Amino acid sequence: MTLKPEPLELQCPSPEHCVEVARCILNHFPQSRLVLLEGGPGAGKTTLVQAFLKHWGVSEPVTSPTFTLVHTYHNDLGQSFAHLDLYRIHSEAEAQEAGLSEVIAEPHRAILVEWPSHAPGLFLDIPHLHILISQEEGGGRHLRVEQRN
Repeated sequence: MTLKPEPLELQCPSPEHCVEVARCILNHFPQSRLVLLEGGPGAGKTTLVQAFLKHWGVSEPVTSPTFTLVHTYHNDLGQSFAHLDLYRIHSEAEAQEAGLSEVIAEPHRAILVEWPSHAPGLFLDIPHLHILISQEEGGGRHLRVEQRN
């Protein structure tokens, strides 16, 4: 029997600290291949995605795929990463039609998903890391990170 790590509560005082926060998350949950990021507009989801990808060695600019739904990145080791933004998706059927279930099923890449609540059925049977980002007074962020499934 494998035990899940306890949820992790983190503070991120500024965007400059995001790479350190991403490193801490990945050290606590080293087997995470699928990462779901929840939070309101402006919570810092894309900033945290940028931090994860920087930690994994991606050197190219990372932008939100709000209109294209998916951006793919690679590091110098040839590892592949997908960044999905489901903000414009309104149903699981729409996500399926866009081919997102195939992207998520790809076993040899890490996948970071913003707005996963727009198509939650895509993730029901897949172990994933869930990150809830809350804005705090003063501009910092609170993150609750937990392994699910």
